[in-house]
Amino acid sequence: MNQIEQIFKMLKIEHNEEFRIKSMGDIANYRITKSLVVQVKDNTSTLNEWRDCGSGTLPAILSGELTIIKITKKMNDIGLKTRAIYLPDIRCDEIPIFELRGSQFVCTTDEELRYDFDLVLYDENFIVVSIDTDENEIVNVRY
Repeated sequence: MNQIEQIFKMLKIEHNEEFRIKSMGDIANYRITKSLVVQVKDNTSTLNEWRDCGSGTLPAILSGELTIIKITKKMNDIGLKTRAIYLPDIRCDEIPIFELRGSQFVCTTDEELRYDFDLVLYDENFIVVSIDTDENEIVNVRY
């Protein structure tokens, strides 16, 4: 068994098998090619295309800094919602909840209040939660 095969065996995935990264929720799928290039596909985009990740992604996966989550049939069901809460709003009496719609997180009580997907994803003040609406349970949390 060569070194590349050993890496896939250690990660318990096949080459080009789609997976998610624990801290990222359901917003993107990832895969690792036979040549060990990590690629990402944005699940909020209609383009449905793969692009290469940065060179630090594979070492982060191999070191355990990023955790692979295998995609199950349940994770691909339509009953999955992604919502976000802005932590500083906890000081207020009412906390707006933002739901991912396309490429934006839209406030569930005020449609005019919205944030771009990238802003929410990379802002440490947001908690992003994936909810299985069929089972009424939280599937993933990123904070």
